[in-house]
Amino acid sequence: MITKEKSSGLMLLPCKPDVCQECAVDHGATQPHNNQSLYYQYHFYAKHQRFPTWKDAIAHCDINTRKAWEKELRARAAWTEPHD
Repeated sequence: MITKEKSSGLMLLPCKPDVCQECAVDHGATQPHNNQSLYYQYHFYAKHQRFPTWKDAIAHCDINTRKAWEKELRARAAWTEPHD
């Protein structure tokens, strides 16, 4: 007898109301999401069917913040962006 498994999906508990609702970290609205946050990774995955990159995490920031973060992340060989 062959059985077929069905994915149950992933459900995240809500994060605390006083932290960023995207990454569950307490950071200023103009600062990047924490790309290392498991909450952010799975919250993003649920929306986009892929894991986030640092480019995604800084996308909502102003241009100067994006440039500064990208520069520092590249200097540390940590910069990531989506594959085409």
